[in-house]
Amino acid sequence: LFFIFYSYFIMRFYQKLFFLFAISLAVASCETTKNLKTVENKTVDKKTTDKKTTDNLAGQSSLAATTLFQPLQLNPDTTTVYAADFFTDVSEITSISSKDVKVSYNAAKHSAMINTDEATKAVGSLVFTTKNNQFYSVPLKKSMKVPVFMVFDDGGKGYKKVQLAGDMNNWQPAMSVFTNKNKGAFKIRLLLNPGNYSYQLVADDKWMLDPNNPKKKDNGSGGMNSVLEVPTPAPSELPHIATKNFNENSINIAVSDKNATVLAFWQNKPVQLTPIKSVDTKSAYYSVAIPADAGNMMRSFIRFYGYNEKGIGNDVLIPLAKGIPVTDSKDLTRFDKEAQSMYFTLVDRFQDGDKTNNHPLIDARISEKENFQGGDLKGITLRLKSGYFDKLGINTLWVSPIPQQPNDAWQEFPAPRRFYSGYHGYWPVSSTKIDYRFGTDADLTELVTEAHKRNMNVILDFVAHHVHKLHPLYKAHPDQVTPFTLPDGRKNLRIWDEQRLTTWFDDFLPTLNLTNEEVAKIQVDSAMFWMEKFNLDGFRHDACKHIPNSFWRKLTTQMKTRLNRPYYQIGETFGSRELIQSYIGTGLIDGQFDFNLYFDAREVFGKKDVSFKRMESSLLESFNYYGWHSTMGNITGNHDLVRFMGLASDAVSWTEDGKEAGYSRKITVKDTIAYNRLSMLTAFLMTTPGIPIFYYGDEIGMVGAGDPDNRRMMQFNNWNAFETRTKAYADKLTTLRKTHIELLYGDYVPLYVTDDVWVFARHYLGKTAIVGFNKSDTTQAADITLPDYIDLSEVKAQFGSQFGLKDHFIELNLPAHTFEILLK
Repeated sequence: LFFIFYSYFIMRFYQKLFFLFAISLAVASCETTKNLKTVENKTVDKKTTDKKTTDNLAGQSSLAATTLFQPLQLNPDTTTVYAADFFTDVSEITSISSKDVKVSYNAAKHSAMINTDEATKAVGSLVFTTKNNQFYSVPLKKSMKVPVFMVFDDGGKGYKKVQLAGDMNNWQPAMSVFTNKNKGAFKIRLLLNPGNYSYQLVADDKWMLDPNNPKKKDNGSGGMNSVLEVPTPAPSELPHIATKNFNENSINIAVSDKNATVLAFWQNKPVQLTPIKSVDTKSAYYSVAIPADAGNMMRSFIRFYGYNEKGIGNDVLIPLAKGIPVTDSKDLTRFDKEAQSMYFTLVDRFQDGDKTNNHPLIDARISEKENFQGGDLKGITLRLKSGYFDKLGINTLWVSPIPQQPNDAWQEFPAPRRFYSGYHGYWPVSSTKIDYRFGTDADLTELVTEAHKRNMNVILDFVAHHVHKLHPLYKAHPDQVTPFTLPDGRKNLRIWDEQRLTTWFDDFLPTLNLTNEEVAKIQVDSAMFWMEKFNLDGFRHDACKHIPNSFWRKLTTQMKTRLNRPYYQIGETFGSRELIQSYIGTGLIDGQFDFNLYFDAREVFGKKDVSFKRMESSLLESFNYYGWHSTMGNITGNHDLVRFMGLASDAVSWTEDGKEAGYSRKITVKDTIAYNRLSMLTAFLMTTPGIPIFYYGDEIGMVGAGDPDNRRMMQFNNWNAFETRTKAYADKLTTLRKTHIELLYGDYVPLYVTDDVWVFARHYLGKTAIVGFNKSDTTQAADITLPDYIDLSEVKAQFGSQFGLKDHFIELNLPAHTFEILLK
């Protein structure tokens, strides 16, 4: 049996949400509760040009980045900070300092080294000073890692070497080798954030589940992993910040722990908190004055962070329009990143809008599912003009890669060595030319123009990691790629973790050496070509974790300096939350797909016997890594994974090879209760922080196994009754999210959780949504005592559930396999 020994007292600075607290609203009479009406012209006019919009959103200085400085997650020992991540002209920076941490400033390199120790505050700030004596602050978060000891008894097997591979070391066993002090008893010391870690043991080079650990979970690829649980402090011990109300000049908040420390920022500058007297002995109340400069900006933000001796609580984000808190979602625009709802279109499989460009490969070695099927950019534009995305509440379209693909089939290297075409767009043979089967420059221009007319963004899937071997770049410079053969003779092929930054995806897809300045510049210029020529709104970056951060810094710097408009970048990384988080930051990319959250959600909503406690724990763990108001992508599915409906309906086994399942048999929905499960998953995505993302077809419940069976042609008609109902739910859920600001910027408040029932609230400046789920086969009742600051008078059940309300007590009755949202 393995054991985890840890010193609980050193976990006093770990971040979790406060579960529930009762706040008395008996505050001093000086506190006002006047909620202001929308002020005229306080937000961006829908007809305003991108340039004018950007000028108004740009921030308080030409030096500052056009977006908020994201909090900087510190390492346990030292952290390097680059001024170029935050400022376009680093020569104007005269110092980098902090009163909260030890900082060594290197003026020549425009960087600083931060040193942390036990005395470091859980939350602090780093200050940049400019030549004109301006000060800009970056929120800092201390590392919450704690020592963890694992012991493995080999049961007399006589193993000579035991290693650990898992989320804690990016699945690289050579990094974590057990010692064998006593015969058969292997030990290892780790430094980990509290949370859950999937892992396997590697005993004498044989990978296996931990035989002494009964806890395990789906690995997302048809297998299972063991799970290491590093305990966390009780959520009730941590401070929770709740927004209360505002007046013409200030915003008022309540904090569950009167001894907690609270920091407030307007844009990238600290602002003073003024205590408000109260008879409440447990909670604290504060008012923060809205800076006068906020009245000159179309959009700015006030943020709050809090901590106590046990750890970090939630953070709060409040958008302002000309200095007034935004309380109506109608005053948000497509440039408000947190308010995005995204839809992924796989171009070749979405809609055929132009029959004249249909040119499937004539090759007997590939079937229809591996071939071009006729979808194109015009098809997306036609669907856009029809109002399909408007009805679905979408304001960001993610378009799959469109560069020219090979005109012949290519054979994958691993068994069973099937042949494929480049219908998916991920095998570029050109960096600037659109594949003629997808359309023309004019087609892409029309798509973007039509989207912008409808207040929608368009982001393009960009492949920086590799090119096809037919690409002119590789033909001219075959030496500017990473080695295909490793020093030990192995082929550097799909070694996803050990050779994370060099591995090839296939033998005809050479990985570019992006540490080479010349190669990196070529790829950055290629990205900027698409952004500048077609007025795109950002990128989805393919294979993000296989690319060094030096490249993302180069690209983001060019985006900041060459584009006079907002943009959004989201990356794809399969790996631990710590690895995913390492690519996110002010000088890096905005967010990534939260695959770890999705894998938990897929099991919790897709299986009958997986507890909602796991779902809430996973959500809180994501908050700890990415923040409570991040721009992480929360997905219904993914083009590399088995469709949710395939798993939830038992058409595809959770443990089988999903790719091969699609080749061995026809996959259809076996259990229609899966449609209810999918709608619950959609409801979860639409009511929690982050950016909800539809994988095309999931709005109706399309089924499929693994790639390429999960990439069938989109269905727009002949839906059955279950598909029609699923689409109606999707339309309503996205509309509710779009029209209720508490579902966009509200504080997340956990209220009630059992194995089968989960209820939480989203609260924002007096507006509250109550969200409930029941995954069991019978009606369930949840009896909940609400915090005093939540007012549910006049709320209605949006999906027909019964509920009773008296004072601050609610009884919510949820029918089997349903969800509910209570809103005014």
